Amino acid sequence: MAIRNFLTMLFRPLSTSSLIFSIKRLLLILALIQAAVSGYAQTSLRPGYIVTTDTIRGAVVYREGALAIQVCSFKKEGVSSTSDYSPADIKGYGFESRHFIAVLYKGKPQFMEVIATGAIRLLRSQKAYYLVKDTTFALLEAEKKEKYIKGRRYEYEDKTWLGRVKPMLSDCQATAQALDGVQLSALSPQQLERRFSKVITQYNECHGEKTKVYNLPKTRSSISVGLFAGVTIPTAKFDYNRGGSDKYSGSSAPAFGLFFEWSNLRVSERFRFHAEVSYTKVEVDGTDQNDVERSVKYSSIKVPLLVHYSFSSGRITPFVRAGVALTAPFNAKYAINFPGVHYESADVEKFIMPLVLAGGLETTLSSKLRGYVEVRYELPSPVYSNRQLEQKVRVSQLAFQLGVRF
Repeated sequence: MAIRNFLTMLFRPLSTSSLIFSIKRLLLILALIQAAVSGYAQTSLRPGYIVTTDTIRGAVVYREGALAIQVCSFKKEGVSSTSDYSPADIKGYGFESRHFIAVLYKGKPQFMEVIATGAIRLLRSQKAYYLVKDTTFALLEAEKKEKYIKGRRYEYEDKTWLGRVKPMLSDCQATAQALDGVQLSALSPQQLERRFSKVITQYNECHGEKTKVYNLPKTRSSISVGLFAGVTIPTAKFDYNRGGSDKYSGSSAPAFGLFFEWSNLRVSERFRFHAEVSYTKVEVDGTDQNDVERSVKYSSIKVPLLVHYSFSSGRITPFVRAGVALTAPFNAKYAINFPGVHYESADVEKFIMPLVLAGGLETTLSSKLRGYVEVRYELPSPVYSNRQLEQKVRVSQLAFQLGVRF
């Protein structure tokens, strides 16, 4: 009953005053969400551990970037608050299938993520990778350089990284020689991790030692699909070249479609790319003080292309989205009516691209499903222009969506 009443309220046409009130209330709610989220955006807790003389179980705060190599925030089991540990305080920490160790690099202690370990290790610090043997670090980084031969430009890879790596592998020549054909600059981070994990495995086998490789579930890109439905509430602003304008709100209309999301959680757990294909209608009409009635109506296919940012990764996750909505109106009509005159035109823009801002909450529904509720606003975009009538029409849309991602 409550859900039916909620949907009935959404599909009911809104007056201009109630629409303005709703927009103000929604903006206030989003502002409060933003203020609240900023205080706990970095407190995404994952079951994990820290390593001192022993391994202590609890929960680790997930972090990315430079902060992740400087501090570990950890909450012991049965304790309500977190404590911060620097690389000088603990030997390492981990969560899920990720493990970080404290190292001294260029005289500064920091945490580095372990990709593979044994007699030689592959470590990652932000976007940089290192082969490490004892206290020697070899940076796996190559640059593309260029040279000109008889006026023609050629690119080649700087191979100085081999000079850093080969001395570490000199006691296993087969492993060292296998690197001669590697084009380091052509490897993606995931390819580099896989290739050098094999190098470490081969080197350790050469010395009769075992290798521990952290097979991260986030090493590959993830593509998911989903469905959504909701309502849109359009607002049309009629501008006159001679000065003045009128604004009218339209009737709420259903909207539905499907979406695709692409992410690489190994790169970032907070950002992903969100694309939709949807259908909706716009119908707005109003009468000014001179009894002139104006209306604009059209159906549209939309392809919003949005960047998604999640503030945390808990059970309930606030998020924001921003981007553009590629929109193709059809069955369009612009009309003017007043006593004795009727003017109608189908010359509405064939393609518009409004900017889109959105915010909402996402939650886990099951092991394979996540649902979300979203408030979205499409900024005003021109849909009709007539020089003879000296009029321009811009349409904005406020939308409410419910969706599920598989």
